[in-house]
Amino acid sequence: MKKIIIFLLLISWITPTYAHRSPEDCTGSGLGVNLYTSTSQVYIGESISYSVGVYNGITDGPISCDATDILVSLITPDGVDHPITLSRTTLTNGQADYYPSVVTYVSRSQDITVLNTLKATVFGTGTIHQNETNSIGGSNQGVNTEVLTAPSQTTTPSSTPTSTPSPVSSPVYTPPTTPTATPTVTPIGGGGGGGGGFIITPTPEVTPQPFTYFPNTGLPPSKTGIFWSILSFFGF
Repeated sequence: MKKIIIFLLLISWITPTYAHRSPEDCTGSGLGVNLYTSTSQVYIGESISYSVGVYNGITDGPISCDATDILVSLITPDGVDHPITLSRTTLTNGQADYYPSVVTYVSRSQDITVLNTLKATVFGTGTIHQNETNSIGGSNQGVNTEVLTAPSQTTTPSSTPTSTPSPVSSPVYTPPTTPTATPTVTPIGGGGGGGGGFIITPTPEVTPQPFTYFPNTGLPPSKTGIFWSILSFFGF
């Protein structure tokens, strides 16, 4: 009896242990992950929220084998690894879970790629119960967010003048000055006891230069003469 027990133990030790295919009619691995962002464009200093989807196959396609021990991790553009806490770590064919805004990242200039983007990646792995031996399956997804350049700060010229212009003064009439004519007095006679006298030679009158006075028209000085020339032409 003891020999039989020992023989059975040896057989169980030598015989490899096969995993159980689940379900029996499954044909492969369908474990996958999705990654979404709250915005497709961002300025430096703004936040990006990431949402993650985890699924196992689809309901109207080939039957996916069960996935267990599922692990999901999100790596933000700064290289930090963020393990995602899952509500289910086992998914059968057609099952899916969605985790909105599980990680928030503040954009930084040192994280920008050569393509002027901020890249995040999500990884999902699990044990796939297929064939007679379990395998490790899963997928990863990356998403890029475009970095916008802030508009340059330009100074708009002020419409208010910085200084007050001097008012245009109206012409002031100054009457011409007429020179005073001083006569020349020349004495005559007076010799030999006779009578004497004077010759008065009047100084020629100085004709004053004519002056044209233009009343204030409200026009600039450069246009006042033109205005009055037109009036004179028509006899005003």
